[in-house]
Amino acid sequence: MDRLELPQGTLDLLILKIVALEPQHGWAISERLHHISSASLQIRQGSLYPALHRLERRGWIKRAAQVGVVLLPLLVLMTQSRGGFIALALFSICCIVGQWSQLRQVLDPTRRLRLVLTLLAVVFAVAFFAPDGVWARVAGLQHLTTTDQLDQVDQEGSARQRFEIWRVANKIIRENSLTGIGVGAYPQAHAVYARGEEFDPTAAGTRDTHSTYLNVLAETGVPGAIAFFGVVLSVVFQLAHCVEEADFPTPVANPAGGAKVENEWAIHQVLTTANFARRNKFLSWFLGGLNFQVEHHLFHKICHIHYPELSKVVEQVCREFGVRYNANKTFFGALRSHFRWLVQMGRPNVSAG
Repeated sequence: MDRLELPQGTLDLLILKIVALEPQHGWAISERLHHISSASLQIRQGSLYPALHRLERRGWIKRAAQVGVVLLPLLVLMTQSRGGFIALALFSICCIVGQWSQLRQVLDPTRRLRLVLTLLAVVFAVAFFAPDGVWARVAGLQHLTTTDQLDQVDQEGSARQRFEIWRVANKIIRENSLTGIGVGAYPQAHAVYARGEEFDPTAAGTRDTHSTYLNVLAETGVPGAIAFFGVVLSVVFQLAHCVEEADFPTPVANPAGGAKVENEWAIHQVLTTANFARRNKFLSWFLGGLNFQVEHHLFHKICHIHYPELSKVVEQVCREFGVRYNANKTFFGALRSHFRWLVQMGRPNVSAG
């Protein structure tokens, strides 16, 4: 396809649009532009990074981030969700506590004071524009001291209803702790148990606990729940390590004494682990990013939601330096590779790698 000539200023607008959708690094921005333009637009690093530097110098990216800092909490508060409010508060506290020591090293006292005043201004602005209903719901949390006061937490009674539903689930689990009630049978069992006089009528009917842990415990019993979560964890780590693609290097003798692994730490992590199903959003959510095992080993302090984009960068760097990047396209592809590895390990005189 012919090369497109962009009018002056168009690249800046395209970059801002992509960054506004979600946080992106330079390489991911280039790939996103290439994808949405049906491969007709390829931005080289020689053009992309000067443009990013230009936008940063003008303050556009910084301003867009500042707008996001205001809009995100405002949108959360507009949902009038107490859980969302608590999560937002805890997230903000963790961000401030976790980053403050680093900010003290980077920012001088004047800029630190400016940052604190800006954050206070954001808090007051969000509080001013937030719906009145959210503060009434949050204020109800002060009554959340004993179960007898649940009716005072909110007028619609959602707190009482959730508590009663969990009470029903607790009784089901206690009475069926060994065998469970059967997979998929919880809604019907809940409707039967909720008829008991000890439960509030708000819990009546075919309900769901909205908790994976409670549902699994009720339907499979304690042994089944242990087996379920154990199988999930074991399968994940088997598919990330015990597959054909992963290396199992043997330490070599160290002239200074002892033994050592030939490769450097980062290369060793890449070669001895394997990703799988990187495009499967459900698995990435359900497993907390553990299907991106390479990135999990290399960047364990980075939140797993960034692993999908980060894996593209790692794979590109590995390609540039001639390091093999292990990844199975699907879950079942990794499972087949694991079984082939098991067959190989069952043969006599065969090493792991």
